[in-house]
Amino acid sequence: MVDGLASRLTFEDFALDIAASELSRAGATVPIEPQVFDLLVLLAQNHDRVVTKDEIIETVWNGRIVSDGAISTRINALRRALGDDGTDQRLIKTIHGRGFRFGVSPGVAIREPNAPTPANAGTKPSIAILPFQPLSGDIELEYFADGIAEDIINALSRFHDLSVIARNSSFIFKGTSTPARDIAAQLGVKYVLDGSVRQLGQRIRVAVQLIDANADQTIWSDRYDGDLSDIFAVQDEIASKAVNAIAPQTQYAEMASAYRKDATSLSDWERVMRARWHMDKYSREDTDTALGILEEAVATSPDLSIAYSSIAYCHIHKMLNMWGSDAASEIVKAETAARRATSLDAYDASAWAAHGVSAGVQRNYDICFDHLQKALDINPNCVTAYGFQATMYGCLGELEQTLASFNTAMSLSPADPTRALWMSGKGIVLFLNGKYEDVLMNADLMLRIQPNYAPAMRQRAASLAKLGHTDEAKQALAEVLVHTPGLTATKLRGMVPVRSKEHQDFWLDTLRSIGLPD
Repeated sequence: MVDGLASRLTFEDFALDIAASELSRAGATVPIEPQVFDLLVLLAQNHDRVVTKDEIIETVWNGRIVSDGAISTRINALRRALGDDGTDQRLIKTIHGRGFRFGVSPGVAIREPNAPTPANAGTKPSIAILPFQPLSGDIELEYFADGIAEDIINALSRFHDLSVIARNSSFIFKGTSTPARDIAAQLGVKYVLDGSVRQLGQRIRVAVQLIDANADQTIWSDRYDGDLSDIFAVQDEIASKAVNAIAPQTQYAEMASAYRKDATSLSDWERVMRARWHMDKYSREDTDTALGILEEAVATSPDLSIAYSSIAYCHIHKMLNMWGSDAASEIVKAETAARRATSLDAYDASAWAAHGVSAGVQRNYDICFDHLQKALDINPNCVTAYGFQATMYGCLGELEQTLASFNTAMSLSPADPTRALWMSGKGIVLFLNGKYEDVLMNADLMLRIQPNYAPAMRQRAASLAKLGHTDEAKQALAEVLVHTPGLTATKLRGMVPVRSKEHQDFWLDTLRSIGLPD
């Protein structure tokens, strides 16, 4: 613990888990925005006195100038989360002319940082974002540095497979030289992110490093440059780039750790990470192995949303590559698992993305795009949702929308292991628009990412045919049939959710012309 502050507070039937950035009521998670959560922590930890508006601005907005209306908006949002209102003021009391006060004295339940968890518990990785160090005495640079760290905290909090320590807890280390291992032990986290900010004239450079505190080693680092002509724009840009590197880096580290461990000692969360390691191999054998691991995880942890969304992705992979006995049944299994994921965690953007693409492959296009937008509303940095948008817009033949979503996904996560699926949507729309050379280049890129990826192999054969390279096209189709024996035009029509019959016929007739059976 730090400065006597507990990491878990209880009041009425609420539990405020500061280390996990979570508010729950009677055991059920209460949705709450990061700034509202920070406000609750501030008020609850200082329940014995009035908290002034200046203190709220310093804590929630890092000292930036905001209106009284902004403060009122956060106070009202907090009251709604707690079932309170401005009339009763049961928990959040307004002290006119002075500030606000928490209406009860919370009980304290201290969580030991290294307390053991049950073998089947879903233990998400946890991370603390430390205040970034300004490498000069300029107070403006200090504000900028704190703002970058705060923006990263707020954005990472939207990723439901990562527990992010609230700003109030991580910022108590501001100005200290406490080692990352000690910070992690005191806050009960596995990962620590720290950084520095240097100003060179009108240029700004932000350096960050992600530390695995258990191993006491840096597992990722990067630096970002920007122009201070628009300080808020560059702050948003740098924070966004950092977030879209940090989130996958922590998951890669978790996957690698789970794969190295003895399978019999894994928690169910670690089983999911081990399954995802196999999923990224993108072979029939690894996909089946992943499914087996995931089924074990949900058997003992039936409320683990991430396991069900992972199951959905596995069945989609099986359908696209004909790795199952029946494409239609794989689609139904994907939809069932995705629906279960969103029912378990309605604020998990990744689950909604899985639900969206599962609806899409069933040709429920409106539902598909509604779910993908829901994912982006929850987490604007949900790269998977942008990628699946590209896939589905491609199936609708919408060139501009496909390329816009695809380019956004690639800018957010250029090395994403699932990007071949996004690229297949791009390939479809390029083909439908007669851009056969571009289709060929796109297919070759997909095959470098995922060798023997069936959609890429099919698109390559079709584009070669359209370019008049008939012999090469027939050879390419023969390779497709080796990897997906029994493939026919009828089966392919059911597998790939191109909406227009005219577009489907155009594509399938091309493959028929080089030997695809009906």
